[in-house]
Amino acid sequence: MRLRPAGRQRRRVRDDRIDAWPVRCVEDRAAAGRGGMSGVAGQRSCAHPLRGVLGYTGGPPPPGGPEERRRCMDEARGSRLSLAARLREAALVTAVYALTALLALYASPALGGDTMLWIGNGVLLGWMLHRVDRHVLWWLLPCALVDGGARLLFDATPPLAAGLALVDTLEVALAWAVLRRWHAGGGALDEAAVAALLGVGVLAPLAAALPAALALQQFGGLPLREALLAWWPGHALGLLAVTPVVAVWRSADRAALPRAFWGFLAVVLAVPAVALSGMTPVLVALLLLLAAGRVGVFGSAALGTCAVAATMGWAALSADVAIAGLPAGVPPALALGLALALLALAPLLVAVLVAQRAAARTQAQLAGQRFAVVAEHAPGLLAQLDRDLRYRYANDNFLQWHGLTAAQVLGRSVHESLAPDVAARLASRMRRALAGQPQQFDLPMPDGRQLQTRLQPQFGGDGSVDGFYLVAEDVSWRGQGERRFEALLTAAEPMLLLEASGRIAQANAAATQLLGETADALLQRPFAELLGEASRDALQATLERLRAAPAESAQETLAVWTRPHDGAAAAGQPLELRLAPLPGNDGTLAASLRDLGTQLQLEQALQHEQALARAVLATIGDAVIACDAGRRIVLLNPIAEELSGWSRAEALGRPLEEVVRLCAQESGEALRSPLLLALESNRAVGLQPDSALLRRDGSRRPVESAAAPVQDDDGNALGAVMVFHDVSETRAMAMKMSHLAQHDYLTDLPNRVLLHDRLSQALAAAERGAKGALLFVDLDFFKHINDTLGHQAGDKVLQEVARRLVEAVRADDTVSRQGGDEFVLLLVRLADPRDAARVAEKLILAIEQPFHVEGQVLHISASVGIALFPQDARDIKTLMKQADTALYHAKEAGRGRYSYFTGIMSERADQRMRTEHDLRFALANEDFFLAYQPKVRLPEGRITGMEALVRWRRSDTGEVVPPGEFIPVAEETGLIVALDEWVMHEACRQNRAWQDAGLPQVPVSVNVSLARFDPERLIAHVRKTLADTGMAPQWLEIEFTESQMFTHLERAQELIAQLKALGVQVAVDDFGTGYSSLAYLVRYKFDALKIDRSFVQGLPDDPKHSAIVQAIVGMARALDYRVIAEGVETCAQADALQRHGCHEMQGFLHGRPVAAAEFAALLQRGSVAATTAARSSREA
Repeated sequence: MRLRPAGRQRRRVRDDRIDAWPVRCVEDRAAAGRGGMSGVAGQRSCAHPLRGVLGYTGGPPPPGGPEERRRCMDEARGSRLSLAARLREAALVTAVYALTALLALYASPALGGDTMLWIGNGVLLGWMLHRVDRHVLWWLLPCALVDGGARLLFDATPPLAAGLALVDTLEVALAWAVLRRWHAGGGALDEAAVAALLGVGVLAPLAAALPAALALQQFGGLPLREALLAWWPGHALGLLAVTPVVAVWRSADRAALPRAFWGFLAVVLAVPAVALSGMTPVLVALLLLLAAGRVGVFGSAALGTCAVAATMGWAALSADVAIAGLPAGVPPALALGLALALLALAPLLVAVLVAQRAAARTQAQLAGQRFAVVAEHAPGLLAQLDRDLRYRYANDNFLQWHGLTAAQVLGRSVHESLAPDVAARLASRMRRALAGQPQQFDLPMPDGRQLQTRLQPQFGGDGSVDGFYLVAEDVSWRGQGERRFEALLTAAEPMLLLEASGRIAQANAAATQLLGETADALLQRPFAELLGEASRDALQATLERLRAAPAESAQETLAVWTRPHDGAAAAGQPLELRLAPLPGNDGTLAASLRDLGTQLQLEQALQHEQALARAVLATIGDAVIACDAGRRIVLLNPIAEELSGWSRAEALGRPLEEVVRLCAQESGEALRSPLLLALESNRAVGLQPDSALLRRDGSRRPVESAAAPVQDDDGNALGAVMVFHDVSETRAMAMKMSHLAQHDYLTDLPNRVLLHDRLSQALAAAERGAKGALLFVDLDFFKHINDTLGHQAGDKVLQEVARRLVEAVRADDTVSRQGGDEFVLLLVRLADPRDAARVAEKLILAIEQPFHVEGQVLHISASVGIALFPQDARDIKTLMKQADTALYHAKEAGRGRYSYFTGIMSERADQRMRTEHDLRFALANEDFFLAYQPKVRLPEGRITGMEALVRWRRSDTGEVVPPGEFIPVAEETGLIVALDEWVMHEACRQNRAWQDAGLPQVPVSVNVSLARFDPERLIAHVRKTLADTGMAPQWLEIEFTESQMFTHLERAQELIAQLKALGVQVAVDDFGTGYSSLAYLVRYKFDALKIDRSFVQGLPDDPKHSAIVQAIVGMARALDYRVIAEGVETCAQADALQRHGCHEMQGFLHGRPVAAAEFAALLQRGSVAATTAARSSREA
């Protein structure tokens, strides 16, 4: 039979209490389990004054003790720690253990003899107690390895080092297994754990001493007795002195150590120096007892550890310390330290008990504060009375409801504070409550109010009744509700009571009159018999919904028709029926009836009037719009729909300001609507001249209008009506002349209309032999000025550009601004086509001169596209298109230059347009598919990942379009965003499918273009893709090209940080072809660098390429990045890369991009070898 220690039993009592209830009860820890509670283990008094009232009556706690709680804590903590966190913690523990092992092996000879001072086991055991989940047992393996390794460094033979490391591991495992039964973990110690530590600290090293001594005898040559003395004292000291402080270290608030700690620390460190003898441990232990209650658990443990270290240190330095009866071979320093470590547990136990008492007092205070808050904010009436029926407590609701003050209630009896008849009704109930019987009853008051009252006995610590709680609720509303219900049945509104079956249980006089039946004829008659066939079905469906709906929210309204009294099949009288359940569970319904006959006639008359009004509005030639007093559109006639661009269905109910928008015809300045003016002034108003209506599509229509309010009989405005008509025809000539005369508002250059007019004249002259040229001029990188300096600076640059362009051409040439940074020049009287090139060079040179704007010197360039007429085109549309195409070619060729239009350009432009069109169709039709190319690690050939590569198969021809043909078009047109999103989603979906099929888990890489930089959308899509596919984020790697990523600098850095926060890997594609800045690599925190294929192709013969590859690999290693070589096609290249330190590769050597089904087979194998085709190419 196994005896459970008393401390263990007390621990179980506390654990049961903690697990039992969320409202904790205060324990008398000084009495529980130590004879202070008459031997009743687990007895406690609840500090919560609502004990019993809130449903807790002192019964046994729910099932589940400390073992179950410890298991739950293990699972909870284990679930919170990721594998990476566990590995980091295990590495930290192993490093600390290694350091302490080396320190102990180095310091042990200073103690003298063959004694081995070993504190590493104490550190490891304390750390393991802080983390109680069983995963900490894995820590023993690396610690055992460093244990043996450390001993090997200090000249131990391999068998001896291995044997002692194994014994150390068994010693810690045994101590942890025993202590874990007393210690729940998390750093907190109680008195049971401290007592258990005393036994474990002595017995665990003693149990390990015999196998250790045998190992020392067998492999170290020590006699058995000396080996035992060399092992046990040093290991026992390590456990007793170090384990407590490490166990509570991470839970202690080290920054809040009291000042007394430092004073005691100074004394404890000084005592061994001035009074070193065999009595030193006793003297220091007394000082630690004095400090235990003032420095806390962690402070006491820390003082004990420091005291042991100081005593041993002074003893080791002193040569004249002698201890009587000390066995030979045990150094005095070690003996003094071990004695003090044993004695220091007593102060630690005192500190634990003091801390527990402080926690119990704090918990009791919090419980009292919680009760005060709950009681004062409780919605009911709450009071507490003693055995003499005197009030101990009454909340504000109790005092206010009775109209009393606290002075009139507290300390007084019930008979003194309440009316005599009320006190008399309570007397018998209160006697039963004091006898231990809970009471519940309704208590009527003299003023007609009523309380639903409950008396709950209050038990003391000895089990006797100390008093009772009174909890009451005002239920006066019940009687008021019954009276209101009777009044409702006798009201003028027709009312019925329907049973759950639908039969009429009661009908008031108004209902009998409305239905044309007597009360006796209606009682117990199914209400459905009074209705027509269609109404019966609607009623039955409504009743079923009410039975299924919650009673507090159920209410239905429906329109029904009664049957005629002669039984004809035609519909009779229209009624509105409102149904609602009455309180209770019998299914009774209250039904109110309303005659809809008069209302129906009025609605029919109104519909006739509205139809007449709509006919009139549809036939008049003016537009009519009306709004209500809330400024919402209520009417549009067909002409108004045509002029405004709003359909009637879309405009009705919308705000007036959204549909009717007026502006000045010339300036575009917004004008107030006449409808608003009519509503505000309550009088008729007109519209100012030269006004225009802004249509829904943003175009303007010149209008003339007038508005007037719609008034009620008292002259109040109920709404307004506006009548207007289109005056475009009357202003057409004036507007056309004005438009032809307009110039660009910013540069005062001719606008597009004037340019087209002059160009049409020049083309007409070309028919008579004249020649000319059309030049499209676009400023390079002008957007950067707007983005950095603002539009005001950009406007000044545009004005200066316009001035320089005008100065560079003749007076009869035309310089026009088309918008933004685009200019068009029309050159006439062109004698030689080469003159256009000379003008273009002059324009580029003029624009490249510095710009002085707002104190800064700016530099921009220009690209020029030239189309000649009549050689290239004879119509405006074609000529402008060709000049634009030439401009595109110039910008594509490098910017800052000019280009003539050629037929080849036209073909390329048309091809690009067709590609864009087909690409949009392919995205909608999902004509894309993915091919997967493996990433392989050499020399083993293991597949470490894969890259998803998009392919386009035309649906019409079945031809597979190379990515180089459609990716640039997608980036220019913005389609790349949708394409990248599709690729990412499909790649993640396929990878998760492979994982679900049991194939090896490897990350999939997708290349994301930053041509249209939208980090918010990208992050949102990554989150959605991972959520939709269910793939873990570590299996997704996103590749950015170097040149695109470093263009955006800070924003790209933030994007990468957000991706890594999601757990997604980030790689740099085509590394070495862009900026390749070491500063950027340090800031951006990538996971991998992919060496561009252009450097791989030069291996192994090109020394420059070899040097570049070596440099990239070296940088990656220094920054802890993976390195992947792209485009590896030959074994020679692979061998050279391995020599340079790059072992992860991708290319035709190990596999071409293949379809998903074929790649699944590669994953199944898990590795690949160099392909035959690649070997053949190498041999060739």
